[in-house]
Amino acid sequence: MTDDAEAYAGYSPRDVPVRVSGAVVGLSLLVALLAAIATAIGLLWQGEGKPYLYETLRRQTVEIHGRGLYRYDTLFQGAGNTGTDLTSLLLGIPLLLASLTLYRRESLRGGLLLLGALIYFLYVYASYALNVAYNELCLLYVALFSASLWTLLLAFRSIDPQVLGTHCSVHMPRRVPALFLLASGVVTLAIWLIEPVSSLIQHEPPQHLDTYTTLFTNALDMAVIVPAVACAGVLIGQRSPVG
Repeated sequence: MTDDAEAYAGYSPRDVPVRVSGAVVGLSLLVALLAAIATAIGLLWQGEGKPYLYETLRRQTVEIHGRGLYRYDTLFQGAGNTGTDLTSLLLGIPLLLASLTLYRRESLRGGLLLLGALIYFLYVYASYALNVAYNELCLLYVALFSASLWTLLLAFRSIDPQVLGTHCSVHMPRRVPALFLLASGVVTLAIWLIEPVSSLIQHEPPQHLDTYTTLFTNALDMAVIVPAVACAGVLIGQRSPVG
């Protein structure tokens, strides 16, 4: 496809092809299926029990969710997990399947949308596999984490950067997306720095550390998401197809 990059310079976004990979299609369907199972169980498995107070190793008293699949998470975290399950079921999975349909039609837009959908599931199930209190779906979370990661890498290879660069130089806006991404990186960094910095200044555990051993979301966002978003903003501003 690289040799034909110039041929697609005048095409509309929906007409520029991607290299459809059978592995990407199969793994994306697997991610959708496993996510449907995980979210359905998370939403439907309520069981008995109620919230209760628990004293942590740091002598903090926190409220535990106490029921359902997320019974060992804090009340705050358990509610957040339930909200994430609902979002994934109603928005994430349909987005993944819709983008996969477009991808199978060799649509550039579909391929880029598929990357975004896979990044969403990678982020969610990395968080679940590494930060949700251990429950019966632990191995399912690990499988979703792995499947999302490797499907994303394979899907990324489906898009020829030279074809994309030739096309984007004509059709796609640059300044607004670049500024939006850079601003998003700055805001995200500022938000997630508040708790650890306040903890260091006050010599107290972070407010929302609760029963957990580390501020996983803060660490993941500051170490991976913020640099990735900032780099993407700079590259898009420079009209680099990798951005």
